[in-house]
Amino acid sequence: MKKGYLTLLVLLMFAMVVAYFVTLQQSDQPTPEQHVLEEYGKQLASSPPNHVITLFAVVQTMEQPMRAYTLQFKTAAKELMAAPNAQNDPVAYRTNQGKTEVWQAKFCTDQLKQIMATFNINLVSGHLADMRGEIQSTAICFSGS
Repeated sequence: MKKGYLTLLVLLMFAMVVAYFVTLQQSDQPTPEQHVLEEYGKQLASSPPNHVITLFAVVQTMEQPMRAYTLQFKTAAKELMAAPNAQNDPVAYRTNQGKTEVWQAKFCTDQLKQIMATFNINLVSGHLADMRGEIQSTAICFSGS
């Protein structure tokens, strides 16, 4: 596995752990940026060909040293599921990499970057999970990227 992908994987795992603890501490009232990110996520989920995706949570994962959020989506669409055994099967690995690149392009749009700039958000990730909650693909959008 390339060093960049390993670093990305470690960052994602860290963000997921932080997201879990932040979720435990969140208030019931969404912040203005959470509301706008929720609207963005709903719009993304309802636009073709994404109509098979459902937004189920917007979670602030970090405030310091950077402001970060995760949009959590679920889907039952088989074509969006990660191919199994990718750690041992180069074809499955490339298939999953391609699906992640497509998800990245659909998620990290100019509209999301504008939202991030407006609310001074440094990072927004989009987790695409199956109906059991197992992450199938992750997109990461950095401000200024």
